[in-house]
Amino acid sequence: MFNDWVTDQTPSKVFSKLIHDGDLPIEVLDIERVHGSASSHIEAHHHDHAHQEPQFQLPPGEAFIRKENKGQGYFSCGWLFGAEYSFNFDQLFSMLSELTAERVKAVMNTDQGCYAFNVANGVVSVNEMSLQGFESRLEVIDSQLMPWDQLEAILLKLCGISE
Repeated sequence: MFNDWVTDQTPSKVFSKLIHDGDLPIEVLDIERVHGSASSHIEAHHHDHAHQEPQFQLPPGEAFIRKENKGQGYFSCGWLFGAEYSFNFDQLFSMLSELTAERVKAVMNTDQGCYAFNVANGVVSVNEMSLQGFESRLEVIDSQLMPWDQLEAILLKLCGISE
């Protein structure tokens, strides 16, 4: 299953190996990075539309706002949640781990503090931040149109806006 998945990747991978318990051959770290990877295309898309649009802001009195975009072969949807809403860290991490999107970027207020989440190539990275008191932001990017309404319903439950 893993080898089939690797074979189907575009652009093709320079190196792949199924590893267990973090047993990564050290020489893999010396492999030169290939420019023009899928992640760099997604990043270019994100930065391209980010400077073309007005700043994404939560209107006064609103609990959250959603904004969708498409271009350069990608679809994106972003949410902004009021600073008064906090997400359950474990449930949020599980949801992000299960998302099939090519890229997710978020800065979220959780019951364990404020964290930056970055999902790329199916890997969730988490970094603690010192931004408590600011709005939570989440953006999902994929080459296929995703079920934004379903994802929004999950997010609203995770932060307590809906049940």
